[in-house]
Amino acid sequence: MLIREVREKLEAHGYDIAEKNLRILLEDNKFFAKTGKRWLLSQRMIDRGYARYRYRDDDEFYGTNTVYVTPKGFQWIVSKISREWMPRFLELKGRVLSRSDKNIFAKQ
Repeated sequence: MLIREVREKLEAHGYDIAEKNLRILLEDNKFFAKTGKRWLLSQRMIDRGYARYRYRDDDEFYGTNTVYVTPKGFQWIVSKISREWMPRFLELKGRVLSRSDKNIFAKQ
């Protein structure tokens, strides 16, 4: 899933954070790094099966690598937020939703 989808799924799990701030949180914790316009995954994340690249070759000269988070990676992110990253999560204006807030996002 894309980072945008990770953010939406986090919201369903009770963690609300802006996509931009989620990227900052993941970059701070060495999930990936930005070099110029590209996001480079940590080799450790690839080796553990938390994320992967999808390569597209639409351009005649340059291909693009898109970062995808695996279901295993999503579970790892949720556990890290709840156990270790909470201070930084809150600093980045993330918020933990109450049970009643979660129901707002439930599909009707």
